[in-house]
Amino acid sequence: MPREYGRMWFSMWTDEDFCSQEVFDKLLFCVLIAQPAMNYAGVQPINMRRWRKALRHGGRIPQESAVEEALVRLERSRYVFTDEDTGETLVRSFMRRDEVGKQPNVMLSALRSAAHVESPKLAYVLTGELERVPLPSITGDSPKAAKLRDNLKRAHAEALAHLGTLTHGLSKPFPEPFTEGFDEGLPEGFTPPGEIEPFPKPFGEGFASGSGQGEGQGVISPSVTTWVGERSAPPPEFCSKHPGGTDEACRACQRYRERREAWYAERPAREKAERRARIDACTECGGRGWRDTDNDSLRRCQCNPEAPKESA
Repeated sequence: MPREYGRMWFSMWTDEDFCSQEVFDKLLFCVLIAQPAMNYAGVQPINMRRWRKALRHGGRIPQESAVEEALVRLERSRYVFTDEDTGETLVRSFMRRDEVGKQPNVMLSALRSAAHVESPKLAYVLTGELERVPLPSITGDSPKAAKLRDNLKRAHAEALAHLGTLTHGLSKPFPEPFTEGFDEGLPEGFTPPGEIEPFPKPFGEGFASGSGQGEGQGVISPSVTTWVGERSAPPPEFCSKHPGGTDEACRACQRYRERREAWYAERPAREKAERRARIDACTECGGRGWRDTDNDSLRRCQCNPEAPKESA
């Protein structure tokens, strides 16, 4: 029986731990719950393209690396577990929060789905969750009720046996997903719109026009906007392991190139925002950028210097 909706409890938004997660991560969590591909065990295949489209802000779409980073943070917080080797992801508490155990046929579907999980890591987490979800109580002596009871017991045993086989000899801690290329540390996450100028960066999938205070076309990139360093200096071009570059495929170097390219693309919008903020904060001209002179003319305030001319 296919899912038709994703249940989200009001208590999610009063839970201190969940509410303290990054805004981007909470949105991704909600997107995952609402995916039709997720089964009743809380497992679904990784579908970056679909998720990224659902995470659009206005006409802008986050980079794949931003979603990967959010999945790592959600795993560290034990909300979502991901295995990029098997291409699966698990919303850990889905069966309990969706009250799957109170619906016999839904529980049967969840158990059958659990018996087809391929990831040892997800199998370990699911085993713990199944222990917290009791089998639904089915009363009555009708053949239909008896058959459903038997099917549930059989499916429960088969699911636990399958998960146990996958997790046999498994050691913890589990490897985090997508960690190749995070050698410089994981970015903190999405910066809410309105707190900074959204920076433009070309994107080839046709999602145009930005939102918020800025102008231009581009993507929201937590990887870029959380770059720590001098605003006047671009990020390094290569990762710390390959300071001089490499001919080998390196995910970390790819991320650095993306950040560097975005830095240059974002610079005009960034400088415009800084100039506007400087003028607004100026007490000499009252935020106008120009000052009155004794002969009733105007001259530029020091907060509003003339833009330097580019050399030919």
